[in-house]
Amino acid sequence: MSSACPCGSGRDASQCCEPILRGKRAETPEQLMRARYCAYRARNTAFLVSSWHRSTCPAVLTPEQDLAWRQLHILASSTKGREGSVDFVATWQQNDRWGQLQEKSRFVLETGIWSYLDGEVTHAPLAPGRNAMCPCGSGLKYKRCCAP
Repeated sequence: MSSACPCGSGRDASQCCEPILRGKRAETPEQLMRARYCAYRARNTAFLVSSWHRSTCPAVLTPEQDLAWRQLHILASSTKGREGSVDFVATWQQNDRWGQLQEKSRFVLETGIWSYLDGEVTHAPLAPGRNAMCPCGSGLKYKRCCAP
């Protein structure tokens, strides 16, 4: 049974992020960023820690249990030598609150393995109207989708 990858690539999960989450090396910073987004959605802290550069990885990583990641948009990505960046926006929902995290992430390549180094992060609240498109990305109006 196939299913669309939660990262929003439009590809089947088994051909996109699942192999990376199971240990296949990401070939680009964007592939790693997409897999990390899927790991945040699934609260897969083991993958998040293993894909984080040892110099910047937090000692403890505890995802918020009532926060749900709903949508990922990659705005830009680039690779230059052993450095890469991915600029993205991720939409989240926490109970009846919505928001977006925008980050320009930096990645480094060491011994053939990409890892997340750090990023410049901004946060913005969302206040979807009942007749607006749902911020989860379903294509439905908010009142017919995720509205309380």
